[in-house]
Amino acid sequence: MIVLPIPFDRLPAAAQRIMTLAQDAALFRQDDTSTGIFWVRSGSVRLVRHTVSGIAVPLHTARTGGTIAEASLFSDSYHCDCVALEKTEAVWLSRAAILDRMAQDSDFGQALMARLAGQVQQHRRQIEILSIRSAQDRIEAALADGWLDGSITRFAEMIGLTREATYRALSVLVRSGRARKTGRGRYTSVGESSSAPRSF
Repeated sequence: MIVLPIPFDRLPAAAQRIMTLAQDAALFRQDDTSTGIFWVRSGSVRLVRHTVSGIAVPLHTARTGGTIAEASLFSDSYHCDCVALEKTEAVWLSRAAILDRMAQDSDFGQALMARLAGQVQQHRRQIEILSIRSAQDRIEAALADGWLDGSITRFAEMIGLTREATYRALSVLVRSGRARKTGRGRYTSVGESSSAPRSF
Protein backbone atom coordinates (compact mmCIF):
# COMPACT_ATOMS: atom_id res chain seq x y z
CA MET A 1 0.00 0.00 0.00
CA ILE A 2 1.30 3.45 -0.94
CA VAL A 3 0.93 6.08 1.78
CA LEU A 4 0.57 9.40 -0.02
CA PRO A 5 0.49 12.94 1.37
CA ILE A 6 -2.62 15.14 1.33
CA PRO A 7 -4.43 15.54 -1.06
CA PHE A 8 -3.06 12.71 -3.19
CA ASP A 9 -4.22 10.19 -0.62
CA ARG A 10 -7.72 10.74 -2.02
CA LEU A 11 -6.81 9.35 -5.43
CA PRO A 12 -7.87 5.78 -6.32
CA ALA A 13 -5.27 3.02 -6.33
CA ALA A 14 -5.51 2.77 -10.12
CA ALA A 15 -4.23 6.37 -10.37
CA GLN A 16 -0.96 5.55 -8.58
CA ARG A 17 2.11 3.56 -9.57
CA ILE A 18 5.52 3.20 -7.91
CA MET A 19 8.49 3.68 -10.22
CA THR A 20 12.03 2.71 -9.16
CA LEU A 21 14.88 4.53 -10.87
CA ALA A 22 18.62 3.93 -10.87
CA GLN A 23 20.92 6.95 -10.74
CA ASP A 24 20.86 8.88 -14.05
CA ALA A 25 17.73 7.05 -15.25
CA ALA A 26 15.02 9.23 -16.79
CA LEU A 27 11.58 9.50 -15.23
CA PHE A 28 10.41 11.15 -18.44
CA ARG A 29 11.92 13.00 -21.39
CA GLN A 30 11.29 16.41 -22.90
CA ASP A 31 8.31 16.28 -25.32
CA ASP A 32 7.02 12.95 -23.94
CA THR A 33 3.23 12.86 -23.59
CA SER A 34 2.17 14.17 -20.20
CA THR A 35 0.43 11.43 -18.23
CA GLY A 36 0.80 12.67 -14.67
CA ILE A 37 2.90 14.23 -11.97
CA PHE A 38 5.26 12.45 -9.57
CA TRP A 39 5.69 12.36 -5.81
CA VAL A 40 9.25 11.53 -4.72
CA ARG A 41 8.94 8.75 -2.16
CA SER A 42 12.71 8.53 -1.64
CA GLY A 43 15.78 9.89 -3.39
CA SER A 44 15.90 12.93 -5.68
CA VAL A 45 15.22 13.92 -9.27
CA ARG A 46 16.13 16.95 -11.35
CA LEU A 47 14.34 18.75 -14.16
CA VAL A 48 16.66 19.62 -17.06
CA ARG A 49 15.65 21.57 -20.15
CA HIS A 50 17.65 21.34 -23.37
CA THR A 51 18.07 24.49 -25.43
CA VAL A 52 18.02 24.58 -29.23
CA SER A 53 21.83 24.67 -29.18
CA GLY A 54 21.92 21.51 -27.06
CA ILE A 55 22.85 23.08 -23.71
CA ALA A 56 21.34 21.32 -20.68
CA VAL A 57 19.87 23.82 -18.19
CA PRO A 58 19.02 22.48 -14.69
CA LEU A 59 15.70 23.97 -13.55
CA HIS A 60 14.61 22.32 -10.33
CA THR A 61 15.47 19.47 -7.98
CA ALA A 62 12.80 17.56 -6.06
CA ARG A 63 13.79 15.48 -3.05
CA THR A 64 12.05 13.03 -0.74
CA GLY A 65 8.52 14.26 -0.04
CA GLY A 66 8.41 16.70 -2.95
CA THR A 67 6.49 16.59 -6.20
CA ILE A 68 7.71 17.20 -9.73
CA ALA A 69 6.14 18.12 -13.10
CA GLU A 70 3.11 19.88 -11.61
CA ALA A 71 2.83 22.15 -14.67
CA SER A 72 2.23 19.07 -16.80
CA LEU A 73 -1.29 18.86 -15.35
CA PHE A 74 -2.17 21.60 -17.84
CA SER A 75 0.08 20.58 -20.72
CA ASP A 76 -0.08 17.75 -23.22
CA SER A 77 3.67 17.12 -23.04
CA TYR A 78 6.56 17.41 -20.60
CA HIS A 79 8.76 20.44 -21.24
CA CYS A 80 11.92 19.00 -19.63
CA ASP A 81 13.82 15.82 -18.96
CA CYS A 82 13.48 14.48 -15.43
CA VAL A 83 16.51 12.47 -14.30
CA ALA A 84 17.25 10.65 -11.04
CA LEU A 85 20.25 12.02 -9.14
CA GLU A 86 20.49 8.83 -7.09
CA LYS A 87 18.50 5.63 -6.62
CA THR A 88 14.96 6.95 -6.38
CA GLU A 89 11.41 5.77 -5.81
CA ALA A 90 8.77 8.02 -7.34
CA VAL A 91 5.02 7.56 -7.39
CA TRP A 92 3.25 8.36 -10.65
CA LEU A 93 -0.05 10.17 -10.06
CA SER A 94 -2.48 10.13 -12.97
CA ARG A 95 -3.07 13.50 -14.63
CA ALA A 96 -6.57 12.46 -15.70
CA ALA A 97 -7.50 11.31 -12.19
CA ILE A 98 -6.20 14.52 -10.59
CA LEU A 99 -8.05 16.77 -13.05
CA ASP A 100 -11.22 14.72 -12.64
CA ARG A 101 -11.02 14.92 -8.85
CA MET A 102 -10.38 18.67 -9.00
CA ALA A 103 -13.54 19.11 -11.10
CA GLN A 104 -15.68 17.07 -8.73
CA ASP A 105 -14.21 17.79 -5.30
CA SER A 106 -13.57 21.41 -4.28
CA ASP A 107 -11.88 20.31 -1.04
CA PHE A 108 -9.37 18.30 -3.07
CA GLY A 109 -8.76 21.28 -5.35
CA GLN A 110 -8.20 23.63 -2.42
CA ALA A 111 -5.83 21.18 -0.71
CA LEU A 112 -3.85 20.80 -3.94
CA MET A 113 -3.66 24.58 -4.36
CA ALA A 114 -2.47 24.95 -0.75
CA ARG A 115 0.28 22.39 -1.37
CA LEU A 116 1.41 24.08 -4.57
CA ALA A 117 1.30 27.52 -2.92
CA GLY A 118 3.56 26.20 -0.17
CA GLN A 119 6.01 24.94 -2.78
CA VAL A 120 6.03 28.36 -4.47
CA GLN A 121 6.92 29.94 -1.11
CA GLN A 122 9.75 27.44 -0.67
CA HIS A 123 11.11 28.18 -4.15
CA ARG A 124 11.00 31.93 -3.49
CA ARG A 125 12.86 31.42 -0.25
CA GLN A 126 15.46 29.31 -2.04
CA ILE A 127 15.98 32.05 -4.63
CA GLU A 128 16.25 34.58 -1.81
CA ILE A 129 18.92 32.55 -0.01
CA LEU A 130 20.87 31.83 -3.20
CA SER A 131 20.99 35.57 -3.91
CA ILE A 132 23.02 36.19 -0.72
CA ARG A 133 26.56 36.91 -1.90
CA SER A 134 28.50 36.04 1.24
CA ALA A 135 29.01 32.28 1.60
CA GLN A 136 28.87 32.54 5.39
CA ASP A 137 25.64 34.56 5.39
CA ARG A 138 24.08 32.22 2.81
CA ILE A 139 24.97 29.17 4.87
CA GLU A 140 23.71 30.76 8.08
CA ALA A 141 20.36 31.54 6.44
CA ALA A 142 20.09 28.02 5.01
CA LEU A 143 20.91 26.47 8.39
CA ALA A 144 18.26 28.62 10.05
CA ASP A 145 15.72 27.28 7.55
CA GLY A 146 16.72 23.67 8.24
CA TRP A 147 18.25 22.89 4.86
CA LEU A 148 21.03 20.74 6.31
CA ASP A 149 19.01 17.55 6.70
CA GLY A 150 21.37 15.24 4.84
CA SER A 151 24.98 15.22 3.75
CA ILE A 152 27.23 18.27 3.48
CA THR A 153 27.68 17.45 -0.21
CA ARG A 154 23.95 17.72 -0.85
CA PHE A 155 23.68 20.82 1.32
CA ALA A 156 26.49 22.47 -0.67
CA GLU A 157 24.70 21.67 -3.92
CA MET A 158 21.46 23.17 -2.61
CA ILE A 159 23.12 26.47 -1.70
CA GLY A 160 25.24 26.72 -4.83
CA LEU A 161 28.67 26.30 -3.24
CA THR A 162 31.41 23.70 -3.52
CA ARG A 163 31.74 21.16 -0.72
CA GLU A 164 35.14 22.63 0.21
CA ALA A 165 33.84 26.22 0.34
CA THR A 166 30.92 25.06 2.47
CA TYR A 167 33.18 23.34 5.00
CA ARG A 168 35.41 26.42 5.19
CA ALA A 169 32.48 28.75 5.77
CA LEU A 170 30.96 26.41 8.36
CA SER A 171 34.26 26.41 10.27
CA VAL A 172 34.29 30.22 10.30
CA LEU A 173 30.65 30.33 11.46
CA VAL A 174 31.39 27.91 14.32
CA ARG A 175 34.50 29.82 15.42
CA SER A 176 32.59 33.10 15.39
CA GLY A 177 29.69 31.66 17.37
CA ARG A 178 27.14 32.03 14.56
CA ALA A 179 26.70 28.26 14.18
CA ARG A 180 27.11 25.20 16.36
CA LYS A 181 28.50 21.81 15.37
CA THR A 182 26.28 19.10 16.83
CA GLY A 183 27.89 16.01 15.31
CA ARG A 184 29.74 14.65 12.32
CA GLY A 185 28.52 16.71 9.38
CA ARG A 186 25.77 18.22 11.55
CA TYR A 187 25.44 21.94 12.22
CA THR A 188 22.74 24.27 13.49
CA SER A 189 22.29 28.01 13.31
CA VAL A 190 22.64 29.92 16.57
CA GLY A 191 20.25 32.64 15.39
CA GLU A 192 18.25 33.77 12.38
CA SER A 193 20.31 35.44 9.68
CA SER A 194 19.39 39.08 9.09
CA SER A 195 20.73 38.85 5.53
CA ALA A 196 17.65 37.14 4.15
CA PRO A 197 14.25 38.20 5.51
CA ARG A 198 11.66 35.46 5.59
CA SER A 199 8.89 37.35 3.80
CA PHE A 200 7.62 35.95 0.49
